[in-house]
Amino acid sequence: MASVDRKLVQELDTTLNEATVVGLVEEGDSVAMVLDVLALPEGGDPRRVLVFSGVARVRVLLREGDDGPVVPLDGFDALNRHLDQGELYGWEFFDLPKLTADWPERVSLDRSWGRAGQHVLFWFNDVIAGTIEFDGLAVRDRDGTPMSLERFAADGVRWWTTMRMGTKPDGAIIVSGRPRGYRWRRGFPWLSRRG
Repeated sequence: MASVDRKLVQELDTTLNEATVVGLVEEGDSVAMVLDVLALPEGGDPRRVLVFSGVARVRVLLREGDDGPVVPLDGFDALNRHLDQGELYGWEFFDLPKLTADWPERVSLDRSWGRAGQHVLFWFNDVIAGTIEFDGLAVRDRDGTPMSLERFAADGVRWWTTMRMGTKPDGAIIVSGRPRGYRWRRGFPWLSRRG
């Protein structure tokens, strides 16, 4: 992602807006973020997995109520029980470190790999917020097939462009009624084989 141009980053931001994070899976120094995105993909299914490589740190903040105490999470399994509860907001998600300036020193989950990452993804919804520090970013479809960042971004931009023109995006597939917990892995066969 070091060589990604600003236009592509803006398109990625657009694509991530109002996406729903349904799971995070850790594997070595990589983290997979399972998403339902608002998209008009050529293949029909908008479920995607962002694969962050060279991950340096994952931080998550979950509170009881708006300003209540921090809810401790003992790992990714506990975190995943709280996901799938709302869409991402903000329109900007990459390399905005000031967005966590008001976070308490002790957060719900803080998993460090003991190094610094080149980039930061900041995400939040009505319930939970998080950051992933990383070096590389890739995208896979629900079957695990790699796709380019450009195609991922174009699918999302196409949905938002159609919606802004005042028409309901034809062919938009919004996956709803997703099962809770790790049952979402059934929809991503290649992730279900992971630990």
